[in-house]
Amino acid sequence: MNHEELVRAIQRVGMGTFVKYFEAFSNEAKESDDLVDALIKIEGYGDDSARTKVNSARRILSCNLGLGQL
Repeated sequence: MNHEELVRAIQRVGMGTFVKYFEAFSNEAKESDDLVDALIKIEGYGDDSARTKVNSARRILSCNLGLGQL
């Protein structure tokens, strides 16, 4: 992931959401669908928006670009 892709991924998930749910996004034992459902219920996001946020956050983390590297 290059710098431009990282910036776009952060914009998609939202910095506040990324930080607030960092632990949940980082937990590989949690299924993405469960995280999507939680964002819909807790934050009131639509399905597509919540799915984009989860996928973007997980992509950032899969590239080892978590909080310490931002």
